[in-house]
Amino acid sequence: MRIPLIYIPRTRFIKFLYIEKSYVPENIVIPIGCDCHPAHCLKKLHIRKQSFPFDWLNTLPVEGIKYVTDNIENDFESFISDLIINQNNNIVSSHYPETEFIHEKDLIVNNETKNKLKTRSTLFLQAYKNNPVDFLFSLPVSGINSVNDIDYITRSISDFTKKIKENDRLYIYVRYDENVNENKVFSNKLFEALNNIPKVNSAKYVRYFNKYGLWGNPSAYPDLIEDLKIPIQKTKPKIYIK
Repeated sequence: MRIPLIYIPRTRFIKFLYIEKSYVPENIVIPIGCDCHPAHCLKKLHIRKQSFPFDWLNTLPVEGIKYVTDNIENDFESFISDLIINQNNNIVSSHYPETEFIHEKDLIVNNETKNKLKTRSTLFLQAYKNNPVDFLFSLPVSGINSVNDIDYITRSISDFTKKIKENDRLYIYVRYDENVNENKVFSNKLFEALNNIPKVNSAKYVRYFNKYGLWGNPSAYPDLIEDLKIPIQKTKPKIYIK
């Protein structure tokens, strides 16, 4: 909710009172891609309390889960090594050309930025090894283009669930731009496969891109979390002026 408090027409100075729903998760919730949407969602719900390595990256959807598994297996050894600039003018590791560091424009030359990502990687591994974790992954339905893609994704998901702890869980929301009939044949096949993989919860999410843009409508995020059955509890709302 946004309530106007002050408006000065001459200077166009304006201030709003924001009242936002806030939640406390039962376990640590870690966004793992394939893009920034899961981290943004958790941030808007005030669930995201610290930064992790996959928060603000952009990974080819079919490669997203495998990318996370690979970095777990090698302790992020190649995460930011052998960096190059790709054809989109974004920085990637030559080991993982499918993943772009779209926000860290100075990653190649700035050691502070490198250390920031190393710290996030360390925090991820500590949580992965020592705490019950709920992993949150967004899969755009537009990124599924063949049965081979579905097979590859489901194998990657199955491999990932074998790496996580018994009490950990992977939550996947398949993202649609305008309606759940997009890419319907492959979407249905994907959900059939996901339903047979242990430690996985899945749900459909429509962001209504034409109306709300890249992030969708934040007021729909609580319903998404509920559909996924991520264990959270509502707490006092976040109130601030901006």
